[in-house]
Amino acid sequence: MGGMCALRSARRSVVLLLALLAAVAILVASGPTTRADAAPKAGESRISVPLYSAGAASDGKALYLSRVGFSGPGLVNAYSIPEGVLLRQNSVYPGMLFDLEADPQRDRIFAADGWGVHVYRGSDMSYLTYLDVGASIADMAFEPRSGRLFVGVRGLNVAGDRAVLVMDPTSGARVAEIATGAVYATNLAVDTDRGAVLVGEHGRIRIFDGATLAVLADITSPLAASDSFYAVDGDTIYVAGKRTEVVTAIDAASGETLASQTIGRASALALSPKGPFLWVAHRAASAGCEEIALTCPYVVSKLNVKNMRVQWTGSEALLDYPYPQYHRLTLVGRKVVFTAFRSEEALVY
Repeated sequence: MGGMCALRSARRSVVLLLALLAAVAILVASGPTTRADAAPKAGESRISVPLYSAGAASDGKALYLSRVGFSGPGLVNAYSIPEGVLLRQNSVYPGMLFDLEADPQRDRIFAADGWGVHVYRGSDMSYLTYLDVGASIADMAFEPRSGRLFVGVRGLNVAGDRAVLVMDPTSGARVAEIATGAVYATNLAVDTDRGAVLVGEHGRIRIFDGATLAVLADITSPLAASDSFYAVDGDTIYVAGKRTEVVTAIDAASGETLASQTIGRASALALSPKGPFLWVAHRAASAGCEEIALTCPYVVSKLNVKNMRVQWTGSEALLDYPYPQYHRLTLVGRKVVFTAFRSEEALVY
């Protein structure tokens, strides 16, 4: 009789255990989806970052992120990569910090708000000065050879309503104004090897020498749109946009298409300086968007620039709006970090 009771008790324990496991499985399945279902690939990891991280930059050793403070101070944080440890931090109020650039040689971090640029010392994040640009800032790029800051601006006090201001970040002086009167001259990219700055407009792409400001290339292209973004390496320009699923390599002299790859609606580009690779953040092709939550999964792929073929696509995803803002791919040493404005996590490759 005692044996029968023990058997019934054991059976009840097994049933309860199976029921508990089933309940856990249901809770997991019905909970919020924050990543891809597949297990992370080797070399792919996640770190925690502040929500509303808009700008990203690197001095080659650390990742710097600027957080937009809608109802409080904005933050500029430095993280170790790949660990994701917060190394140092500073804040500013009001804190509408949407863009970030780094000057490793001079140990400077530039954080742009709506009307100027806050300058920090990168090694300890101490506040140095404020550069009054005097116009609404749409994009910013630092060219290391000349040591100049190129600021895409728009506003009624700018000739032609659009322009790129060339700033001396040491003195705060405005050196020149280029691309005056351009249509949406707010998409910038830097060719560090050549010391040049690309200005992307609506239907037009120009490349300027960072020191002399001479025009090195001036082409028209239907691929250049107001929401396009670029990477440039010598004679080749890589362009993608939020309304197209194609990433294209074009000749910087003629504007002719050299190669292209259909990959999904892209949101950020980064060109690896060591190795012929182009990193692309894009909407995942295998998963649809959630109409109620208005979110889509975004992943990162690595392309071989010689033939534009996809070499690798990450299994992890970040969620954001169908038309995303402030997605960044940042090279930190040998790692690449993908950050998105509405995500409290970043992907490290």
